[in-house]
Amino acid sequence: MDWLWNFDLRYSGTDYLGMALSFASLWQLARKRRSGFLLGALANGAWLTFGFLAQSAATVYANVLFGLMNLYAWSRWKREEAPTTLADGN
Repeated sequence: MDWLWNFDLRYSGTDYLGMALSFASLWQLARKRRSGFLLGALANGAWLTFGFLAQSAATVYANVLFGLMNLYAWSRWKREEAPTTLADGN
């Protein structure tokens, strides 16, 4: 399991960048921040670059689909609205 601790940069660090941006994106989305979509798009770009460098067709195809899903979710994003009912009944 030595390979697990060998931080190899044979893909110019695009895999590490994609990982960091993916986690940041999910963190922002979990906190209901729309900036998570921008971070997700940047992560997709890093993973696409990695996919081409690694010649991994599955990574390229998956990230094209993830990117399309990201665009769809961005367009459907709605902020939660505060309730409009009055507590005193007026």
